[in-house]
Amino acid sequence: MTKKFFIYCNDSKKSQDTKKKLAAALRKAGCTISADAQNIIVLGGDGTFVHAYNTFAKKDVKMVLINTGLVGFYSIDINLDPRAIIKYFDNDNNFYKPDVVACKVNNKTFYAINEILIEGINTISADIAINNHHYEWFWGSGLCFCTKTGSTGLNKSLKNAILLTKSKIWEMSEVSPLAHAKYLSIGNAVVLDGKQEVELSNLKANGQMVLMNDGYEHVVDTKSTFKLYLTTLKAKIGFYKELKPYLNKLQKVFIIGEKK
Repeated sequence: MTKKFFIYCNDSKKSQDTKKKLAAALRKAGCTISADAQNIIVLGGDGTFVHAYNTFAKKDVKMVLINTGLVGFYSIDINLDPRAIIKYFDNDNNFYKPDVVACKVNNKTFYAINEILIEGINTISADIAINNHHYEWFWGSGLCFCTKTGSTGLNKSLKNAILLTKSKIWEMSEVSPLAHAKYLSIGNAVVLDGKQEVELSNLKANGQMVLMNDGYEHVVDTKSTFKLYLTTLKAKIGFYKELKPYLNKLQKVFIIGEKK
């Protein structure tokens, strides 16, 4: 049976050149390139991969990122030899369904493989409950909810923990909480297990309030109740099973930098 691939890439010259070479090599190896393929190769960096995942998340596909961009936490180290790529896709053990953060607002649910950010033009306030138990009343710029794989993104820039465990967990953090003589929030990020849900109610905003899931912006109604939880969708991704390669990427991106 002929193996079908789809190559999804950004507009950079490196990615486009790589796409042409890879497509030619795969065709030479007897594969076809088709938009309806269940095997998806993503060329670019993490931004391109997150965009691709959001495009195919609800489809029964397998996705792999080959890094031709800057940051590639979602990428795997594999050469462009079509035999190596075919072998990798043939092994179902190389793929898993990643955790995603879901946020239900009224009858619509938003999903994010990295993070969901809820913020206002100025400030927002909300009652926060965890598993129907009151946690705190928050007042500040916004709230961020991230997955393990998303913890190196916006979550890290907010000085919060990078999540390395294999356990099913996610993280909630406050964005610029207000310090007031009459009110202080807890302030620290909270690591939640996969069975815990967060509810935001009595929301108020100074102006417009927006919800951003992996960078996609949506204006939301402050009169709504927001329910956030961890789940999985249909798409599977290739990812490191061992800790060392991931730690090497952390060091390369945030400490060592690219070698000249």
